[in-house]
Parts: sequence; structure tokens; C-alpha cells
Amino acid sequence: MLTFRRGLHYVGDWHTHPQAVPEASGTDIASMSSMVAASHHELSGFLMIIIGTLPLPQGLWISLHRPDGEWERLRIVAI
Repeated sequence: MLTFRRGLHYVGDWHTHPQAVPEASGTDIASMSSMVAASHHELSGFLMIIIGTLPLPQGLWISLHRPDGEWERLRIVAI
């Protein structure tokens, strides 16, 4: 709780996959759903980032996981 009072907040998790174009596994989704549901926060949800072997943006998965168990994949738009 001390880190929370200091303004440090958990906003999500990241990891790598050996795939060129990563996709979240069932275990990834279940883990994030569990973390969001068990947490006390005022956020819209938690982010999950998975990094694959291809360069960005193809080698990147980003998803938002909400407290109600719903999630959506976020897309990177190149400018």
C-alpha cells in the first residue's frame, strides 16, 4: 500500500511469446481477468502487452481487460 500512496499503480502486465505475431493464450486471458477482478482500483481495466518476434507493430499485442470480465484488443495505428 505504501507504493500506492506514493502514486505507483499497477496498470497491467507484459511478457513475450516466441511467435512472430503474438496472440494471447487462454491462460493469459484468464490470468488478466483474475487480476482485474481481485484488484481494488478506479481504472477502466488493466493492460496486457505481449511482444512477439516481428518488429512493431506486427509483433505487438495490446489488450484492455475490464472488471466485468470483458476484454478487447487494442490496435496500433501508424501515423
